[in-house]
Amino acid sequence: MALAIGVFQACGADTAIQSLVDQVSLDKYKDCQQKIEGMGLGKYAGSLYNQGTRGRQWKGANGDKGNQETRLFLADKFQAMGLSVGVQGTYLNVIAEQRGTLHPEIVFIIDAHYDSEKSNVPGGDDNASGTAGILECARVLSRYSFEYTIRYIGFNAEEIDLNGSFDYVDNVVLRNKEIIAGVLDLDQILAPFHVNNPSIPATLGVSTGSNAPEARAWAHTFMTAAKTYVPALPIGADSPFFDDQSDHYAFAANGYPAAIELSDYTATDTANPYYETPDDSSDGAAGKHYDFTFATNTVRAAVACIAQEAHLVGQNNSPIRPLDSDNDGYSDPIESALNSNPRSVLARPLGLPPATLGISLTLGTGQVFLNFSKKYRDHLCFTGTLPISKDFALAGAKILVSVGGEVRAFSLDRRGYAVSSSGGSFQLAVKSTGNSIAAQLAPFTFKAFGDFAKDPFLSLGMSNRTIRNQAVSIPVSVIMSNEVHSNGIFLQYSAVKNSVGLAN
Repeated sequence: MALAIGVFQACGADTAIQSLVDQVSLDKYKDCQQKIEGMGLGKYAGSLYNQGTRGRQWKGANGDKGNQETRLFLADKFQAMGLSVGVQGTYLNVIAEQRGTLHPEIVFIIDAHYDSEKSNVPGGDDNASGTAGILECARVLSRYSFEYTIRYIGFNAEEIDLNGSFDYVDNVVLRNKEIIAGVLDLDQILAPFHVNNPSIPATLGVSTGSNAPEARAWAHTFMTAAKTYVPALPIGADSPFFDDQSDHYAFAANGYPAAIELSDYTATDTANPYYETPDDSSDGAAGKHYDFTFATNTVRAAVACIAQEAHLVGQNNSPIRPLDSDNDGYSDPIESALNSNPRSVLARPLGLPPATLGISLTLGTGQVFLNFSKKYRDHLCFTGTLPISKDFALAGAKILVSVGGEVRAFSLDRRGYAVSSSGGSFQLAVKSTGNSIAAQLAPFTFKAFGDFAKDPFLSLGMSNRTIRNQAVSIPVSVIMSNEVHSNGIFLQYSAVKNSVGLAN
């Protein structure tokens, strides 16, 4: 099902695009890259995520603690940009979307994998470099509007047979018959110096996952944009070449040939011999050869290509964030649902103190069942984990939960359980030793009952019509100890008109 779409443009320097490209910051890129390569020590999300080593390995059902910490970091960064954010699939890919103004059904993707080879591999080049790159792309591009949709994806489990990206293509792209116009995969862009053979010039490698004409056309579109807007970025004379070792290949192998990888040739073992080792870090042996200017210029080229192809419209002054009119930490929908005036700084739900922003919520599973034939027969169930501080007072703790705009308030008992008078329950499984509660990540289960077969779930795409496997993004917030923990989750929605709808 190869898709060829006539959106590739011949590059002529455009002052608006050049101005946008020039906003890419080396300092901001470097700060993100070093934070990501340091994940696993709990420096971002707290001691609960300290595994004693720097690394982001995918293992088990959620990844190691560094993998989990990175996922929270990505969600927080994307949410702060006003993007629609969700966690998708078995391998917990982080997806952020910037919807197009004219043709939202046509999608461009900028991606990188955020996992590392092992739990003791910092992965500064492989692939904190690419992950920081998509964050910097998003920071700049999210300030503007584009005719086409842009998605920023942090894939997981790339180090295990590209599992995260194949899961995404199988269960989102193919199921929804999406139109993917172009993919830029940033994988290892920080160490172009060829340590074992310094005579080889440091250049960017541009590789395709297919030999189809559309693949080469997309590669040349990127290369032309790079030469036009970032002439200081050297591109290898052998580019584009074929390579199937990164996440772009999941698209090409499934009939979406316009997918390319941008790399420093590390995958050929000729540039950075320290990748996939504990020395791949800014303070390790590989770091002596890190070139942040090269990496930043690669990001600038990606921004130029996407800004050109997604059709830059103008500055985006309408970020996708829940409105908080009185800036008290409780969104207007939550305050309204709990009979609090969202425009009064003196009014807060349940008389609670102002809320502050906590780290992103870690979500596990989610299900929404809608009964279109009978009212008040709808239900939902979501699971995840919440960070619990030492000596947390379980009995009487106030919990506010919002899923897709459905809000419930709870007051926990000493077992961590509560029932809402408006229909629902909340269970927080906190472990204790005697009367002592240690800091921990506590699993929770939230259930709600009622009449959801109306807005806001309809506005999320869960409408009363016959639908099969449509991806929907559902925002979830939990407010506990006056901290707001938010995230989104991507589910597959199927429905039969005037009967039932199910997202899970």
